Amino acid sequence: MMQNEIALDYLLEGFIDDALIDRCRGVTVNAIVQDNRKARSGDLFIAHQGYNTHGLLYAQDAVAKGVTVVLWDGNLENRNEILDSISNKVLCIQCDDLKYKVGPIASRYYEQPSLSLDVIGVTGTDGKTSIAHFLAQCLDAYDVHCGVLGTLGNGFINDLHPTGLTTVDALLVQKTLADIQQAGARHVVMEVSSHGLDQGRVNGVAFTTAVLSNMGADHLDYHGTVDNYAAAKRRLFYTPGLSSAVINLDDEFGRKLAKEVSEHVSVWGYSLEKDISKYEGYADYFVNAKEIKPFDRGTHLSVSTPNGEGCFDIPLLGRFNVSNALAVLSTLLVSQFSLENSISSLTAVHSVDGRVEIIAEDNEVLLIGLFLASLSIER
Repeated sequence: MMQNEIALDYLLEGFIDDALIDRCRGVTVNAIVQDNRKARSGDLFIAHQGYNTHGLLYAQDAVAKGVTVVLWDGNLENRNEILDSISNKVLCIQCDDLKYKVGPIASRYYEQPSLSLDVIGVTGTDGKTSIAHFLAQCLDAYDVHCGVLGTLGNGFINDLHPTGLTTVDALLVQKTLADIQQAGARHVVMEVSSHGLDQGRVNGVAFTTAVLSNMGADHLDYHGTVDNYAAAKRRLFYTPGLSSAVINLDDEFGRKLAKEVSEHVSVWGYSLEKDISKYEGYADYFVNAKEIKPFDRGTHLSVSTPNGEGCFDIPLLGRFNVSNALAVLSTLLVSQFSLENSISSLTAVHSVDGRVEIIAEDNEVLLIGLFLASLSIER
């Protein structure tokens, strides 16, 4: 993706002190980088505290490679020494809470790509990848060209580029959205990890719909407590401008979240329960399974939705996949797809590689595979 020079004061307006903006006038940058190995002449180098190290430790190398500006924050022990060594060579600008502002700054650099897309964020302990990929398959079925960012890679459903992360860093999030938007996509489905939310990687993304699959006790090595983990997930549902939330009401945290966010977004609750009277008051709209009948190659469903009722088969196995399918159906209806088209696309979805999937059929003997080794860790 080619970029023209961008005025520094435009990029940083509102993110730094007004007194510093005057120092930025007349300065342009060619690109924004956080990795000193990718630094080039004319770039803006971002230097903040990362999970393991501080970007200022690599600023001297970035300056040697020709960057124009170093944008920094933090209290690194030898900060003054480093800044003294480069401040006579490049413009050094302090930006408080920089880690959380990288996304919005990058969004501005890439011409705010998410504003031109219907961006659906999917979070939860389990099911993110399946929901995201089922959604992308359904949206692609109606020629709306849907981008994907997540565990199995970024790009389009049949052309994913692995990254090793569920949610990549803020700069790459914005660049990927820009690339997807320029390729003609109208929708993007993004898996959003608790790590990504906590570290501000999706700041600056204009989500239209947020989806919660469930909430378990996971990633406590990073978050420390279940409350911290839940707080990270909750952030997605308080994204400025969010219009709708699709939430699993069979999940205790989901019910609590649904009540919390109903004050500012439209809540669609989905459930495996036939009788959802006990969930009355938790959501504005309900999608639930009236009947679930497994068969050898999938599951037969009868569903009730605000748009009517329907019966159909999905080529997916297990109640967890039924729950995932209800999340997808709810999200398609939120996205203004008809019930008929939503159901039709769901009947044609296929399992995600590495999850529960049918791998062979031979004389009525059905083989089902679950490849645990291929399941990626959420980061």
